[in-house]
Amino acid sequence: MLGLSVQQATRGSQLQGSHVLPIQVDFSIERNVDELRKLLYWLSVQFSTLRREQLLVTFSTRFQLMYRICCAVS
Repeated sequence: MLGLSVQQATRGSQLQGSHVLPIQVDFSIERNVDELRKLLYWLSVQFSTLRREQLLVTFSTRFQLMYRICCAVS
């Protein structure tokens, strides 16, 4: 199922499936939501680090990537 979600999230974009992190989460378990929050925070720190090093592309591309991560999660 996650593979299909990755295909759907990357369809029509410049992202490759190998650049998407598929995550399966049961939102009825509070601990899972907390772990997802920690993961998203960690990812934001990584993006911030990359930005400082001038390795990350435009804001639009970052937004699209985060949007696709969130779509793959849901």
